[in-house]
Amino acid sequence: MKVVKRVIIIGVLIIIIALLATFIFSRFYKITLIGDQDIYLNIGSEYFENGYKATLFNNNYTNVKVTNNIDTSKIGDYYVKYSIKFLFYDINVKRNVHVVDKESPIITLNGDKHIYLNEHQKFEDPGFSATDNIDGDLTASVIIDSSVNEKSTGVYEVTYKVSDSSKNESIVKREVEVIKDGLLTTDVDKFWLKGSFEDVILKYEENAYDYFDNTIFLGDSNTTFLHLKGNFISAKQTWGKNNLNIAQINSSVFTTFVNRNDSTLENAINLYKPKYLIISTGINAPLYMRKENYISETEKFIKYMRENHSDITILFTATFPITTTGSLNISLQKKINEYNYYLVEICHKYKVNFINFSDEVRGEDGYANASYFDCVEENDCGFHLNKAGREKYIDYIKHLNFERSIQ
Repeated sequence: MKVVKRVIIIGVLIIIIALLATFIFSRFYKITLIGDQDIYLNIGSEYFENGYKATLFNNNYTNVKVTNNIDTSKIGDYYVKYSIKFLFYDINVKRNVHVVDKESPIITLNGDKHIYLNEHQKFEDPGFSATDNIDGDLTASVIIDSSVNEKSTGVYEVTYKVSDSSKNESIVKREVEVIKDGLLTTDVDKFWLKGSFEDVILKYEENAYDYFDNTIFLGDSNTTFLHLKGNFISAKQTWGKNNLNIAQINSSVFTTFVNRNDSTLENAINLYKPKYLIISTGINAPLYMRKENYISETEKFIKYMRENHSDITILFTATFPITTTGSLNISLQKKINEYNYYLVEICHKYKVNFINFSDEVRGEDGYANASYFDCVEENDCGFHLNKAGREKYIDYIKHLNFERSIQ
């Protein structure tokens, strides 16, 4: 009997000790998560475990089991569980992992982001598509909001908006400019500046003028090649560099070839004092410059010259066309036409003479006549004048009346 009592007492003591140890363990054992308790992952991304810190009596404790049920390929709520079992006590700490879709749909517009429309011409949307990483094709879900008024000139917006099942939203806008003049809306083969803006577009005349030797040419590679490839103009007449555009003419440097120095516009003018200055705004403009910047930079140049060098006669020359089989995408020709239109319109506004050589080297299809353009390598084909083109250009320049007054 005494033995039984002793066993019971011992058993009770063991239980009390175990409970006390468990109680002490639970009071002094602690798991602290490193990082946030709630983590949001974009679907398909990799989960990175930030870890934890486990202590017992403020000492590091490492016997922690870490498990998770995360599946980053599916949207849902998951967890990472940090746990330890001690006698009668289970300690569990959870980190919540939410796999979500944070990627917005992609709206792709067909055609240009800036469309020209003749007044009273019906606007026909070129179309669009919308795709999402989870929902797939959302084209049918796109909501269109258009302010276009074909009966009144002005710039209008067409807004395309779509949301996916996770409520990620995308908005893309297209500008529609309703105009009176039809040139900007016409097809490439019908775009000819001949017959337009006759007040500023110089006409080729039978007799040559003697302005040429007092003329400096400023522009991109098509300008510098006039000197470098055949010496059609002298080094003293050549200012420019590859890819030069009107913004760079205003604020950057170019090469003055007579001494091969880099110079600003102001320094070059003060040093060489040209009487006539022919400016090419360059193919870089329709390739990369926004319409608004192109116009503002061109006007900035004219105002600067008028205010500081009014004794110099400035003339602008049209950007040359491109061939259909060259290095550049043929869609660029429409942009070249548009920028030539902006340029001649600015010339009309500020009464500056304009050299329309572009129309002289285009075929009936509206693209460059390949017989006037080089194709020397894959990346240099169809946009630089060749020898015949340069000869024709210089002959054209010599038969223009630079001093013709503009009414």
